[in-house]
Amino acid sequence: MNVTCLQNLPAPPTDKTGWPWTIESIPVPDTMPDGNCWPKVSIVTPSYNQGRFLEETIRSVLLQSYHNLEYIIMDGGSTDTSKDIIKKYERWISSWVSEKDKGQAHAINRGFRQATGDIFAWLNSDDVLLPQAVYLAVSYLHEHSDAGMVYSDRDIIDAESKVIGERLLRKFVSWQFRYCSGVNQETGFWRKKIYFECGELDESLHFGMDFDLWLRIIQKADIHHIPAKLGMYRAHGQSRSVMVDRIQKTSDEKVKRMAQEAATIRRRYFGRETTGIEKMILPRLHNIVGHLEEKFGKYNSKKRFVEQKLEELKKASTGDIESIKKYIF
Repeated sequence: MNVTCLQNLPAPPTDKTGWPWTIESIPVPDTMPDGNCWPKVSIVTPSYNQGRFLEETIRSVLLQSYHNLEYIIMDGGSTDTSKDIIKKYERWISSWVSEKDKGQAHAINRGFRQATGDIFAWLNSDDVLLPQAVYLAVSYLHEHSDAGMVYSDRDIIDAESKVIGERLLRKFVSWQFRYCSGVNQETGFWRKKIYFECGELDESLHFGMDFDLWLRIIQKADIHHIPAKLGMYRAHGQSRSVMVDRIQKTSDEKVKRMAQEAATIRRRYFGRETTGIEKMILPRLHNIVGHLEEKFGKYNSKKRFVEQKLEELKKASTGDIESIKKYIF
């Protein structure tokens, strides 16, 4: 898949501006700083009747300006405008299918089985990658061989793509999984080798398949967090994570299933559910660890790493890196 430029894509709707409508990523150099080719990155988007958001998701991947990108869309047989949108961009998409599947995890697994990249990620059809996300994730994994996976902070957007919040995360510690996932899924990139060593997504899970995967990855390799923003999570009425907040407010069966899945996953890996005391103490302890990381640990060096990589782009390109930084920091 060659680098896709803004001018090559279909014109955006007249009421759409900014990323990824009228702004694109800064072009990534032809080779890595050491002269090697950039590793192939495979991104899978599972989709079902998300036509309202799908075009923005697709453009956010295509406009990464990355030289070795494989983009696969697994649509579950949508009956809205999704297929028309995919066809609109199919010449820039590596592979896509629209047919009934057995759920999101099944669709993602099918996508990764045909993926040929060295680094994997999945992006849900209502979420958005931010500019330079692939470049920064690949650069980090390349220079940190101990990391099997990297993820970042996120912006939170509403149904109209307005930023309504952010989720800034602390230093990654494995015990954070006892009280939360603590990983922004749409910002995660991991090595293909680690993924297949861990095993595919658990297709019996409908809401916690990412949480379950992180718990398996950490058994094989380190997970690193970088203090930048690589993606945007869309919070709207039907998004899965929003339903979590309703657990105590509704008797909706889907919401109950989310809570049951989280408890099942914790019993699977920890042998028990999280206690009330742990739910109270662990977040506070995590905050303390995070503050210590910012003051004495690698937080600042990781931030400098991101800034350094953006400066390298600035020197190699005529693009407006300052406008890109506004999205990342």
